[in-house]
Amino acid sequence: MLKFILKVFVIFLPFAVVITLLCGLVAVSMQQYIREGASDPQIQIAEDLAAQLSQGIPVSSFVSGTKVDIRSSLSPFVIVYDKTGNVLQSNAQLNGKTPAVPQGVFDINKWKQPIVGHHLAFDFPQNETRFTWQPTDDVRIATVLVYYSSQKQSGYVLAGRSMREVQTRIENVYLRVFVAWVVTLFATLIAVIFAKVELRSLSRRN
Repeated sequence: MLKFILKVFVIFLPFAVVITLLCGLVAVSMQQYIREGASDPQIQIAEDLAAQLSQGIPVSSFVSGTKVDIRSSLSPFVIVYDKTGNVLQSNAQLNGKTPAVPQGVFDINKWKQPIVGHHLAFDFPQNETRFTWQPTDDVRIATVLVYYSSQKQSGYVLAGRSMREVQTRIENVYLRVFVAWVVTLFATLIAVIFAKVELRSLSRRN
């Protein structure tokens, strides 16, 4: 019996490795696809606003007075900074005030342009970067930062949106891939055992 189990294991192991790698690839690919899609509205907002600011239009003309609570709301929000990273206009609110992005975001922009982006997105403009911002443990934001410059002003436009629904979708993908992985492994194991039993039966008949 032990010898039979070992033979089944030896046959099953390569299948298990391939199935695991394929499921892992599917999970990672879907996670990246969903994550990159989470930035689509922010890309349009930030790029359009930066383009208009580059034409010299005043910052106060764009950002509305309606505040977006980034912990509870799924609405996109905008923060406009000057060239040193100070807030000029904002409709984002967290705990009653505009949340502060890590200063390193602006330091990278000053140190090296174009900014190298994140999340395997290589085709965006040189003055733009996209990243995940986590101002508190329970808040994750899909963020786009665009640099703008004109004769009168220069600075940064940040557009963001909560990743709450995106995280739920990613978790659902992981769950479905995990279930598919378990079912496929089990079905493959049964198939290997059945094939081995049939081969043993045939060898005995012969």
